[in-house]
Amino acid sequence: MTNRTITLSAPVIAKFWAVVDKQSADDCWPWLGPLNAKGYGRFAANGSVEMAHRSSVRLSGRDIPPGFEVDHICRNRRCVNPSHLRVVTHQENLLSGQTIAAANAAKTHCRKGHPLSTGNLVQGSGKRVCKECRRARSEAEYVPSTDRRRRRHLSSEDVAEVRRRIAAGESHSTIASAMTLSIATISNVRNGKHNYGN
Repeated sequence: MTNRTITLSAPVIAKFWAVVDKQSADDCWPWLGPLNAKGYGRFAANGSVEMAHRSSVRLSGRDIPPGFEVDHICRNRRCVNPSHLRVVTHQENLLSGQTIAAANAAKTHCRKGHPLSTGNLVQGSGKRVCKECRRARSEAEYVPSTDRRRRRHLSSEDVAEVRRRIAAGESHSTIASAMTLSIATISNVRNGKHNYGN
């Protein structure tokens, strides 16, 4: 059997509804037939297999355009009640469910309490970043170039201090800021690629 749209004929429609526990119009109608590994109903007829909830949408007279998905409003994967199913894009399906993406999209404030509004939000690669927090982090890690140039040659004590801080688990940016060095200098000390003066 192949996964493709099943041709709906009177015998196929009768076969479909024979494995549905139809209850009141507002309740879920559980699929009593086979389920896939994710708990969604599988409907087979005439050598084809289709997801039961997709068949139900088509039986209700609605189309499912290419690239669209069927979302369970009730969050019950076995439900095939057409009034509990809506045709949506993949993104709409993700954001309406109980996913990490949906939880992040629903957040109105960052961890520090700043509003995640249009003027304070950077979006991209599926992430929402608070501009205010990013700005504060950049300012905390910034070491002016004049301070970095002042200490081109490290003493052996400076090298030992950098290595001690790295071993203690401090980030390169924290060490660079505390010792007025560049992050590249910290990396060079870690990798043994720096010429040290006295």
